[in-house]
Amino acid sequence: MKKKLIANNFVSIVFNESGAPFKLGSVCGQFAHVALEVIPYDENNVLLQLHAKQEISCWLATRRALLNDRCAVRLLRKMIVRTQLSVNVWRSVQDNDDQPYISSGVDRLRKITAIRDKCAVVQLPKDAP
Repeated sequence: MKKKLIANNFVSIVFNESGAPFKLGSVCGQFAHVALEVIPYDENNVLLQLHAKQEISCWLATRRALLNDRCAVRLLRKMIVRTQLSVNVWRSVQDNDDQPYISSGVDRLRKITAIRDKCAVVQLPKDAP
């Protein structure tokens, strides 16, 4: 069976039944920073493997785990949240050093404030005499 993929722009989950080794960027394209590969090991167990770019992998502790299906689902959920957070922190450091990533809510508020400030500057010349 072929590889199956669930992803956003930065974190991907690849269910690999093909037996072929997975390489980061081979399925997900240029924006993939982290891929969580799920490989069936036997009837009740799966192998979870983390593939990440070097700049992000330094923040992630778990690289590989052999678990039963039930535990693998729990660990996979936790790994998705942690890897997405790591990508968000890395992107904020790359984009803007003076405003570190705190949370998605704070990040959203910063973007809304920036749009508001940009619109206020654009509207100012129209109101001037």
